[in-house]
Amino acid sequence: MRVYPLAASRAPDGGLEPFPTLYWLSCPVLFRRVAELEAAGWIKRLERRLQAEPELRAACRADHADYIRRRWQALSGADRGRVRRRGWEKVFFSRGVAGIAGDAALKCLHAQLAFHLAAGSRIGGLLLADFDLAGCAAPAAAGVTPAGDRDRPCPGLSA
Repeated sequence: MRVYPLAASRAPDGGLEPFPTLYWLSCPVLFRRVAELEAAGWIKRLERRLQAEPELRAACRADHADYIRRRWQALSGADRGRVRRRGWEKVFFSRGVAGIAGDAALKCLHAQLAFHLAAGSRIGGLLLADFDLAGCAAPAAAGVTPAGDRDRPCPGLSA
């Protein structure tokens, strides 16, 4: 599921402010499985791979650049102007998937996988391949599974 990269502010004016996450997982089964990977320490393990494998790190750098481009393109012209006037360009152009700055760190495997399902990415692709997540993931664009179906597996991922 894709969301708008500006969100309602808690400030008194109730305006919009930058929001780094563009894609969200909508499958509750897949969400739970990724949460289990995070709890088991897979963010740190994948970070060690990023630091040890220059090719993987370069691919992640390219993924962050693609994400930044997509997030900027998702904004309306008026909101791009608002970002410029407010001085938020640095935030928009320096933060990639899940708001990450740099190319040697990870956070939120949910955001990584959601980006992969929507657009293709290296870390999300590794998650699908290494942990056999494809069997429970419906395409991100399919929407949210109804609350009553939280324990029913989602249909298989279409290639």
